[in-house]
Amino acid sequence: MKHLHVFADGDSIPVVPQLITLSEQYGFQLVLVHSHAHTRSSLPERVKTIIVDQGADAADFRMISETAAGDIAVTDDLGLASILSARGVYVIHSNGIRFREEAADAVLEWRHAKKEARRRGIYGKGPSKRKRSADVQFENHFVELLKALREGGDEG
Repeated sequence: MKHLHVFADGDSIPVVPQLITLSEQYGFQLVLVHSHAHTRSSLPERVKTIIVDQGADAADFRMISETAAGDIAVTDDLGLASILSARGVYVIHSNGIRFREEAADAVLEWRHAKKEARRRGIYGKGPSKRKRSADVQFENHFVELLKALREGGDEG
């Protein structure tokens, strides 16, 4: 098996500290892609960073160009997840939910409906404060995915 690369959308995810710890424990190459606005200080040397210019979706486009089939991407951006999944990248949300290509149409339709509602002035409550249980759920599901890939397949 090739060396595993995990690309993290540094502009949209709250689990970078967990990914840094997991990269040390499991030995994968963590690549953090983000804009100048989301630069982080004091990252370990083993974490590769790709900093892109400001601009709508600049980090997303860079993730698309850098990833390859079989890599893992961590993002909360559903549009980016859809594109990466179609390219054979394993995509996981910061809550530990896997994005599957076969669900892309439904997810993108939901996203579009939410956007249309906002355009009409209908806004949701917004996300609640992130709980430690969400971090634990992410870590557990991420490790399950890692182990499944190392055993030669996807966990389903």
